[in-house]
Amino acid sequence: MGVLFDRDRYGVVLFLILSSIVLTALAGDVGIGARLAWTSLLAVSLVFTLWTSRAPAPVFLVALVLIAVSLGASAGSRLFVEEPAHRGLGYGIASLLVGATAVVVARRLVEHPTVNAATIAGAVCVYLLLGELFAMIFGLLSTLESGRFFASTSNPTTVDYVYFSYSTLSTVGYGDLVAKTGLGRMLAVCEALMGQVYLVTVIAVIVGNLGRPGRRRTQQE
Repeated sequence: MGVLFDRDRYGVVLFLILSSIVLTALAGDVGIGARLAWTSLLAVSLVFTLWTSRAPAPVFLVALVLIAVSLGASAGSRLFVEEPAHRGLGYGIASLLVGATAVVVARRLVEHPTVNAATIAGAVCVYLLLGELFAMIFGLLSTLESGRFFASTSNPTTVDYVYFSYSTLSTVGYGDLVAKTGLGRMLAVCEALMGQVYLVTVIAVIVGNLGRPGRRRTQQE
């Protein structure tokens, strides 16, 4: 059990991220319980990432408080607001959780004294988190625009946003789902560019420097 909570267990973080993607497909939009479980898994991912990245205690405590408030708001908002507003709140909370997780991982990777397997796993985590982040932003934007994000459907689900996001990030572009609004199209372009630049620069550089001293150690020397 102690090994699980060692520093830089980004293989576990990668598993949590992939699990959240699978849960998204399984849960869909079947109800508040499924969405709360999905948001909770994102929260667990962030907490574990903070722990394994050895985030400062104040940062860790603030994150725990924010996560508790976010989950409470996600669970209780359904009692006081209509479904579209509740769904938009869920996408907003998920965006914060995913974005914070990506920042924590990226910050820790920069501090790695040596480029190793954990560095590569962490870099892949950031790539997958970018896809999730854009998916949540697409969902939030669609909610604000009354479901008018896609040209091919007026009733998209969370799975649609995740599917569209990763096909855009990897520049596969199947074409079955296409952004309808100008803002949505420009966000999709930004995601595609970020996905390609990340793969050909960050991932390529990390793999090419496997086993070599990291940036921080090089600067110290």
